[in-house]
Amino acid sequence: LDLPKIVYSDITHTHTHTMSWDSHIDAMLGTGNVKACSIHSAADGGLWASSPEFTPSQQEAFALSSALADEDRMQLLVKNKVVANGEGYMYVRHDAGRSVYAKKGAGGLCICKSTAAIIIATYVSPMSFEKCIDTVEKVADYLISMQS
Repeated sequence: LDLPKIVYSDITHTHTHTMSWDSHIDAMLGTGNVKACSIHSAADGGLWASSPEFTPSQQEAFALSSALADEDRMQLLVKNKVVANGEGYMYVRHDAGRSVYAKKGAGGLCICKSTAAIIIATYVSPMSFEKCIDTVEKVADYLISMQS
């Protein structure tokens, strides 16, 4: 499993730090824009890291990843519910190949795919849907930049 690395330079040295998947979970939760989240393999839905109260199954994550890769499968989410962590959410919209958004009551779900990972995150009121999306997509963009 290749973990993302952060590279930074000071005046005399270049430093490379390997980040664990857990550090991305902590970073998203630390923004206050995400209630719970998980990171899975986009290839098979296997769980790489999650917040304690949020562990979507491999089958749920794989179904979401598959829907992002196949518009016919996405239409099943549109007609039915988006399911994560055993909870059903009402489909709101998606960006083909990239993300899915869903709502439930005063909260919702944001799913975003990078090269190798799928990030699933929830938010609840008074958290903002837009800020949750922004947080999750920034992590996905970072992972893409690191080819993860």
